Amino acid sequence: SLGASLIAACVIGIGLASGVSGSLAGVSSTTGLLTPMVLGVLILLPLSSFESTAPLTEAGIQLERSRQSAARVMALVDGARRIGEDSAVGDAAIDDVAVHAAPATLRLDALRWGWSDAAVLGPEAGVTATLTPGARMAVVGPSGIGKSTLLLTMAGLLDARGGLVTAADEAGQQLTIRSATCYFAEEAHIFSTSLEENLRVARGDVTVEEMHAALAEVGLADWVAELPDGLGTELTGGAESLSGGQRRRLLLARALLHRAPIVLLDEPTEHLDAADAERLLARILDPSSGMFAPDRTVVVVTHQLPATALHPGRAESVRVVDLSPVAH
Repeated sequence: SLGASLIAACVIGIGLASGVSGSLAGVSSTTGLLTPMVLGVLILLPLSSFESTAPLTEAGIQLERSRQSAARVMALVDGARRIGEDSAVGDAAIDDVAVHAAPATLRLDALRWGWSDAAVLGPEAGVTATLTPGARMAVVGPSGIGKSTLLLTMAGLLDARGGLVTAADEAGQQLTIRSATCYFAEEAHIFSTSLEENLRVARGDVTVEEMHAALAEVGLADWVAELPDGLGTELTGGAESLSGGQRRRLLLARALLHRAPIVLLDEPTEHLDAADAERLLARILDPSSGMFAPDRTVVVVTHQLPATALHPGRAESVRVVDLSPVAH
């Protein structure tokens, strides 16, 4: 490396200078002048200072990221406090207000989406759909077309650029989008803690039996059985301790454990081999498979929807939104 080369050059230079009679480096320390050791320290000091200060740039970037994250977290905390203060039934009902666990209907009315008004995505007429309890929707299209952005808008995490996204309970009462949906990002965070705690991210009161059932549903039962401490095994390094496929399956297990009636999944079968991906996608999109409760609505984003992923005889029950550009 460059650092090793510089150090080697300094050492060689000091050695050569020490052998030259009358050179500065060869002067004895008894004269009070530089010795080879002192000269070496002076040469290496700038290198060591660069090494010690180099992380400060990344620290500054991380500080700003953490500051922004803290602001978003505190906004949620303050919102939860307001819910608690306004509730007349005590703390026990706060979770029920925050997450609507009963079946719900999601409606898209001429919806268009995007990160700014200058770059609006979706067809000119928007996307219109009514997803009743138990409905399945697949959003397909090439990378960069806006599938994930649509999912973020459906989750209430981005404002719509046109049209509306609304949710209602079975009695027709309006619900907040965030209380009725759970969004699972393609690269959602895996924490450097136990497998059990990573599953509790979805629901704090989940039981061990429910965890094992969810992991079995997504095909991780054998993997868990081989772990040294089972659910208590530490995932050291977070996502780095898992393969891409294991990470996707673990995130899907979180979705199974969440209480929200409307589940939004971003590329849940990415990094799985083709055969496993097709089988898993078919089960996700089949209300009768038992993976998700039959009254839960599931929306899946995927690059491509294989014909085999649509359950035989039930293809008509899956609403497909194809965002691929139309050839002219």
